[in-house]
Amino acid sequence: MAVNDKYFVPPEATQTLLRVRGFSPNGQRSGGIESPQIVDLPSGTVLFRMYHDPTRDYGEWWATPRELAVIASCFGRGGPAFDEGRASGKGILHATMAVRHDWGGNSPLHLGMFFAVRLSAALKAYHGEGDHAPDTSQTQVQKAVYIIDASGRQRRGRQLMLPKPWEYKASLPRIAGGMSNQSLLDEVARHKRQRLPFE
Repeated sequence: MAVNDKYFVPPEATQTLLRVRGFSPNGQRSGGIESPQIVDLPSGTVLFRMYHDPTRDYGEWWATPRELAVIASCFGRGGPAFDEGRASGKGILHATMAVRHDWGGNSPLHLGMFFAVRLSAALKAYHGEGDHAPDTSQTQVQKAVYIIDASGRQRRGRQLMLPKPWEYKASLPRIAGGMSNQSLLDEVARHKRQRLPFE
């Protein structure tokens, strides 16, 4: 049994699915996961979260160390070079995960901080390739940049959506964190051998 099972069964399941597909409460669509699949995350799984607002650090969108390593490898950039363009919303993670800069209030710190967690209990999540992200006017779309993964397949970056993780933070204890431009890829390298069944 997963700590967050209630979000995947009625009555919560419908709202969770709408959010993972990118629908806001007013019915507008932006981003999300294109063909989300429910996956099991066993205790001990390491996940990464990028953020900039400390009051919203435990948000719903996460990445596995393996996926971040695949993205970094595809672009062949390490250290500070991986962070180039991030402050203006034109970084590698903005592009591959279709993260709009206006979602972060166009802050130069957007996606500038990260932390890694090691699950202390089993959780469920939605997993899949990120979808394109229309703006609030639904007239401009940020398209996800495709990557080539280790199997030679061209695809979009894969994300995990944990519904309302701030409600079960105790199951997501931090094991590392810092500024994205300083230590993100070092931490990814420490955990990239983890391969979950759906990866």
